[in-house]
Amino acid sequence: MNKADYCVKYNVSDDEISLSPSIVKNYLACGNTDRITEKEAVAFIQLCRYQKLNPYLHDAYLIKYGDKPAQIVIGKDLFTKRAALSGLCKGWQAGIVVEKPEGGGIEYRVGTLMLPGEKLRGGWAKVFRKDYEVPIEATVTLVEYQKMKEGSPTALWREKPATMIRKVALVQALREAFPCELQALYCPEELLDEDVVLPPVTMPEELNEPKPEAEKNVGVHSPKPEQEPAKQEGKLTDMVVMLGKMARVEKVGDLVFRSAGLGKEPVLIAVKGNQGEEFARMRGGKYYTITEMVQLNEEIKFAGPLVECQGARIFLVTGEIVPGAKADDAPGTQAEEKSAQVVEQSKQQGAEYEVVLGRHFAKIGDRCVRTCMFKEGDVGVALLVSDDPALAGIATGAVIQVTVKECAEELELSGELLKYKDKKFLVVSMAEPVRKAS
Repeated sequence: MNKADYCVKYNVSDDEISLSPSIVKNYLACGNTDRITEKEAVAFIQLCRYQKLNPYLHDAYLIKYGDKPAQIVIGKDLFTKRAALSGLCKGWQAGIVVEKPEGGGIEYRVGTLMLPGEKLRGGWAKVFRKDYEVPIEATVTLVEYQKMKEGSPTALWREKPATMIRKVALVQALREAFPCELQALYCPEELLDEDVVLPPVTMPEELNEPKPEAEKNVGVHSPKPEQEPAKQEGKLTDMVVMLGKMARVEKVGDLVFRSAGLGKEPVLIAVKGNQGEEFARMRGGKYYTITEMVQLNEEIKFAGPLVECQGARIFLVTGEIVPGAKADDAPGTQAEEKSAQVVEQSKQQGAEYEVVLGRHFAKIGDRCVRTCMFKEGDVGVALLVSDDPALAGIATGAVIQVTVKECAEELELSGELLKYKDKKFLVVSMAEPVRKAS
């Protein structure tokens, strides 16, 4: 393919991102942009695609000074946002390391406050994960990261040294605590030799134009004509699954694994080879028909976002993955009927159910709102609304027993929770987790 025609498209949440070397140089880079090489632009594009970065929302920048290699830098907000959205972060602390005057010793201080006579020596940070017994800690020295020019600190490191070194420590601790979410991502203070003010991003005009229908369907498999499923031993054919969120994807060897729902059962779907990248980008929360797949009996060790799914049944795709489901198999139709039944029952009296807790939650007023999936009744994904803040602290994938009623009141929902606003259930009582989802 001609380099001039090189363009990559991928999805971040519900947005389609289009990147080409010319777009990167003209809209997403700063410094000596005319000296950015094709190789550097392509490396930036591939990192954005692999890590699902949206450079139009300031997630990433490409910076080039003189003949030095271009650097890919990430805004600090992305680090904290991804940690918060992981569902495993319990919070963090960060501050500075100061030397007190007159032999007063070294103090690790939260925040960036310094008193007269104190000397700044470095920064520190701790990140707490729900599944770790001890926090991840990082300590960095000022002299290692402070940028100098002609023997003096550059403007930002002269005016805000405490803020800058604290940021470096926090980013390093977050990256070590969440390696899958933050792999190969660095903030400007870690890499650049000079101060840089990240530029505002302008959306290219050509990306705002309406797309022809033919272009919208590029890369989507066309459903095969309906036919009787093959009766082949050891294989499942024409199986309808609901893919999990894109964040729950992990690569092990040459296989890409992704969480999914097969009926009421949480499972893992594996795709081999070049199809894995496309599989990882497929939109979650939607139904797909897998024309053929086989169960893998070997044990796979996960170390990233799928570690909580250890032990779930794994299926290897040997056919195609087709968006949607046949009418006679449509889980959506069954789910709507069962959902109506649950709603009707919950109007009359509290109804007990087992639910699998999702990873998205928010505090709205005095209440906690969290996504879940009903294990009984095929209701599908819904929202639980509870006065008990403990709902937010239970691990993702845990199965709990709840007594619920229909929640008719309007809530100020946002983000991922908006998708499920029509399925809200008020938690009347909540039991301890009965087990983790397998």
